[in-house]
Amino acid sequence: MLWKLIVPSENVFVRAEQLTASHNLSFWDAMIVAACMEGSITRLYTEDFDNSLKQTTGFEIVNPF
Repeated sequence: MLWKLIVPSENVFVRAEQLTASHNLSFWDAMIVAACMEGSITRLYTEDFDNSLKQTTGFEIVNPF
């Protein structure tokens, strides 16, 4: 299996700052979400977020536990 490498672009940083302001996320959490948005991810597995970001991000957030 190959993993897609996504190097943060300027757009990722801008989105991360917007997410930090609009969703009260830490900057590093917002960087993860912004990188997923940039990479057209459809589902993110994490216990750190709830699915309330789905409307903003366009992808599903699933708690694996």
